[in-house]
Amino acid sequence: MNKDNVKPDSVALASILSATAGLSSLMKGKEIHRHLIRRSLITDGSVSSSLVDMYAQCGNMENSFKIFDRARCKDLVLWTTMISACGMHGQGKDSIELFMEMQEMEQWPEHYACVVDLLGRCGRMEEAYKFIKSMPVEPTAAVCCALLGACRVHLNHKLGEVAAEKLLELEPENPGNYVLVSNIFASMGKWKDVHMVRTRMQERGLRKDPACNWIELGNKVHAFVARDTSHADSAAIYTMLDEIMQ
Repeated sequence: MNKDNVKPDSVALASILSATAGLSSLMKGKEIHRHLIRRSLITDGSVSSSLVDMYAQCGNMENSFKIFDRARCKDLVLWTTMISACGMHGQGKDSIELFMEMQEMEQWPEHYACVVDLLGRCGRMEEAYKFIKSMPVEPTAAVCCALLGACRVHLNHKLGEVAAEKLLELEPENPGNYVLVSNIFASMGKWKDVHMVRTRMQERGLRKDPACNWIELGNKVHAFVARDTSHADSAAIYTMLDEIMQ
């Protein structure tokens, strides 16, 4: 676009920032940020949200807060992005405070999922379930996923079964949900239920693509897929993972 003298608009730049966030490429993100400042596009709502997310994905929460605090008009997307960023980095207190501030505005389904996720991370499972029951709207798949993930971590089998059934009811065509639910049942030792979920998945002709993550170290991008052993340092990586799990 630059070579053809075409100036990217806020939509194009927000898309570029989203790609940068997915790669956790902080250097490239800062370069785009400087471009936005030169073009005076920093005040655009979608651009601000993309910047907050990009810095959060790259681990720079200080800059995420700076962008959020300086935004003149905080729309629902920006609020959600900031709350989610805090939750992702374990800053539960900040997430709750932001959520309380945002309650004066119109509520949005993603915010409920963030609160359920935060309560679940703290092990407050019953409180998370009561929060879902008190919601003025029907819980979304994201809400059920947050509860289900917490049930797996904290071994709450009874509540996990409730969340699993509701998740498959809400999104019966999402293969990722079936994999998540089958993993939950496997952790409970309920192999008949694992087989049942896998069978339902096959009957619908669904298939889950392997998960893939990227990380940038020393200007080099490393890509990993699930159960990957192709990396040169895979033995050291799995050793560290075992230590973390313990």
